[in-house]
Amino acid sequence: MCIRDSSRGMKVDPKQILITSGAQQAFVIISYVLMNKNDNVWYENPGHIAGRDLMKIVGGDVSPIPIDNEGLNLPFAILNFPKPKLIFTTPSHQQPLGITMSLQRRLALLKYAHKNASWVIEDDYDSEFRYRGRPLPALAALDKVGRVLYVGTFSKSLFPSVRIGYVVVPEILMDAFAKMRNIFGQTSSAITEEALSNFMDDGGFAEHIRKMRRLYRDRRDTLLNALQEHCFNSLIPQQTDAGMHILADIKTDISDRLAHLELLNSGIDSLPLSIYYEGPVQRQALVLGFSGVQKKIIPKLVSKMGSVLNSLGANN
Repeated sequence: MCIRDSSRGMKVDPKQILITSGAQQAFVIISYVLMNKNDNVWYENPGHIAGRDLMKIVGGDVSPIPIDNEGLNLPFAILNFPKPKLIFTTPSHQQPLGITMSLQRRLALLKYAHKNASWVIEDDYDSEFRYRGRPLPALAALDKVGRVLYVGTFSKSLFPSVRIGYVVVPEILMDAFAKMRNIFGQTSSAITEEALSNFMDDGGFAEHIRKMRRLYRDRRDTLLNALQEHCFNSLIPQQTDAGMHILADIKTDISDRLAHLELLNSGIDSLPLSIYYEGPVQRQALVLGFSGVQKKIIPKLVSKMGSVLNSLGANN
């Protein structure tokens, strides 16, 4: 029996699915099974902070790979860090820049991984929330030789306290991953797993995703409009067709960390893009999440944000 995921183009044997306590534990298990000390790891830069730190802790030699308009910069990576053991990427909605990896780049990456016996970790952390057009097939769906480990989570699509993730492993790795899972013991709550399974079987999960996609699209549009109205002097918001955050470049000379701190002191939460970088920071921007903010209060918060940033710019 095989499971089909029409939205991601995947067809997998249920035995290939390893349930974990969130995506982070999936990365831990992958690292322990596949990585040896000082193995080269390609990692998107800027990129997922916790995953990068984990690869270092386990002993990987993490190589920061810049992002271009097609996703992970493959030509740069091949030239500077050839033949990696692992390649960590977020192709559907790059974390945090929001770039979608092109089909041409996906195929080239898979070809290189196959030729050099590299393993690709595909972190598909928020692919459910796409607001326009059909998504490109997952790397795992395009992979014909079994080099991709596909990681997903329910923490983003439901709520953070649902610590259930999963990794779809190539058939050749199934035994090794099953043994490692036994070493880790119980990976998530059996009661929560059963409840989620019933929720999915009854069609509740699919309906929930449709509802939240409409809700988040509305919040995204409200945030974009408010930023254009109230922050035109200080921020350049980037359009996004997916995900649960907007990236807004800072127009003035102030640093994103200073902007973040001043906004935090005013009761407005954001993240500075600079914390996602390994090495020199290429852009000063704010990462603005909208999934947890009610639509009706977004304009008021953004108006306040504009006042804080304008005042900060005037004093620098």
